[in-house]
Amino acid sequence: MSINTVKEGEKYQTKLNGEFIVIKRHRNDKVLIKFTDEFGFETTTRESHIKDGNIRNPYHPRVYGVGYTGIGIYSYKTHKIIYKMWIRMLERCYSKTYQVKKPTYKGCYVCKEWHCLQDFAKWFVEQEDCEKGYELDKDLLVKGNKLYSPETCMLLPRKVNSMLTTASINNKLGIVGVIERYGRYSASVHVDGKIKHLGTYDTSKEASLAYAKEKEAYVRKVALSIESEISQKAFGALMSWVVY
Repeated sequence: MSINTVKEGEKYQTKLNGEFIVIKRHRNDKVLIKFTDEFGFETTTRESHIKDGNIRNPYHPRVYGVGYTGIGIYSYKTHKIIYKMWIRMLERCYSKTYQVKKPTYKGCYVCKEWHCLQDFAKWFVEQEDCEKGYELDKDLLVKGNKLYSPETCMLLPRKVNSMLTTASINNKLGIVGVIERYGRYSASVHVDGKIKHLGTYDTSKEASLAYAKEKEAYVRKVALSIESEISQKAFGALMSWVVY
């Protein structure tokens, strides 16, 4: 494509940001374009940039096929912590490589609103604990949750987030915290970074109930010890948390 050959109404492709249409040509090599995706972002560029295909579309989903930065004050350069949290959330849900390592994230997804960095960042800065270095949690408010969204997520201290991670499920029994040994059932739970054995039982139901009772008591104990460090919403959710 040579200079001064771009025509109004014609469509062109960028290298990495999708298709656009030329709306209007101006003087001095300036061209008004509009991207043809659902957002219809308009920008003025140079005809030479159209030739190179190097035109940025802030709404093109370049991050794991769904995420885009949008237009606003938030970026990797200005808000690195928020950006990294957003990237990691998308990675957990949409990176097959990551899910091979962490299969518990298979089936997880991010609400459409949070595909945009600007919208995720606005939610983050509105959170009571946004400046405490807490982690993004999707499991406390909704049992078995797979969705990252403003309604299902909150910020929690790392030790609390880790505490809520369920123990590995025995492949044979499919019961968390319980294993079978010689026809009987042993229960154990992680407490303060150590494995606490809860005894051996005649039935898997007895063992699972022992696990649930101890785990729920431990969660409430931790919640009471950090009540002043977390939001009342988080505290209430921890105090009413149950295993099953």
